[in-house]
Amino acid sequence: MKYPTKTHRAAAKPSAAVKNPEMFVSAFALAVTCGGSQPRDWIARTGRHSLQNTLERMLPEGIFSESGKRCQVMAKTTTALFHKVLESRCGFKTTCSHHQVPESGTDDLVFCNRRYLRPSNSADRELLAINHEALCFAFPCFSRCSLRAFFEVLEDVSMSWECILARVRSRSTTPETARPSPPATAATAAPCSGPVPTSSVHRHKARSSAMDLDRLLNPDDADADAADGMDEDD
Repeated sequence: MKYPTKTHRAAAKPSAAVKNPEMFVSAFALAVTCGGSQPRDWIARTGRHSLQNTLERMLPEGIFSESGKRCQVMAKTTTALFHKVLESRCGFKTTCSHHQVPESGTDDLVFCNRRYLRPSNSADRELLAINHEALCFAFPCFSRCSLRAFFEVLEDVSMSWECILARVRSRSTTPETARPSPPATAATAAPCSGPVPTSSVHRHKARSSAMDLDRLLNPDDADADAADGMDEDD
């Protein structure tokens, strides 16, 4: 992966304009999420736990196209366009929540097989720091969101959203597959408020998302790697 040097970071100045707003939204989504590894790994499409709202909290003043007009994908009235970008450019899939999630909206849809990266998890936090740096380098406007603010907003969103999903998962457990719950202890009383467990599947999903972000921001490098692979096969 290519990341900015200290010299590059010093030269980069915050700007409200982005050349490709759709790529900016795609890069942000890949920078703060990764593939899910358990049932009901969902992300809200609307409401305070959605990606759009999370981005607007990090950049409340919004972003602008090079013409100076407010970027359409950031406007509250174009949520459908925001979703279209994630589905067409990032491969996000939707599923019906069956009214299990209050924030699924009138269409009762959520993004599925996807979860937020959480700063409270050491592996996620390390990856998020790298992704924040990559976003600031590729899109100088994002440097208006400090790393501290980036972590704080994302932890607030991911933790409260995980608490909602924990309740959904507990309700969806069928009698046939349900297992007796151990007595509640201080360690197990509020699992949604603690760090997410780090497993091999968890780490693999996070690394895959980082690779997707790198390919999006450095398409020429991805093409070169693919060409090298073909040469090796020959």
